[in-house]
Amino acid sequence: MNTKFKSGSFDVIFALESVCHSDKEKFLREAYRLLKKSGRLVVVDGFNSKSNFSEKEKKLISKWLNSWAVDSLETPLFFETKSNEIGFKNIKYKKITDKIMNSSKRLYLASFPGFIVTYICNFLGIRNKFQTKNVIEAYFQYKVLKENLCEYGIFYAEKE
Repeated sequence: MNTKFKSGSFDVIFALESVCHSDKEKFLREAYRLLKKSGRLVVVDGFNSKSNFSEKEKKLISKWLNSWAVDSLETPLFFETKSNEIGFKNIKYKKITDKIMNSSKRLYLASFPGFIVTYICNFLGIRNKFQTKNVIEAYFQYKVLKENLCEYGIFYAEKE
């Protein structure tokens, strides 16, 4: 979010499942600075489906994000609003959660035997806590997506 590249260095910035790990506004500002005139920004990532969650929903999302080492997600509206404020134009968002649900469900179903195997492997010392978090993530991702608390989408914006 504070790169050493010169301003206007890139035609396209493509971020795949990585912006979720950043300060989203700082990322958008740095992307804008780095893009050439008419440059394009594409972010494919997880987004919150809404701004306000019940305590139960927050706990469920937190279990998923913590297993992923992600502090928080933002809504598509946040990305659209901040991008517009920064100066991006032709801002678009497309929700594509339906395109990943089959894979998410397979991972969810695999997490059940995965819990057993991973805990045995942890006990034997042949698996570490980060590998265990992948099993936890697979379980909670499906639940969060199924309950429409979060979504998977493509965010697009252009620098004028």
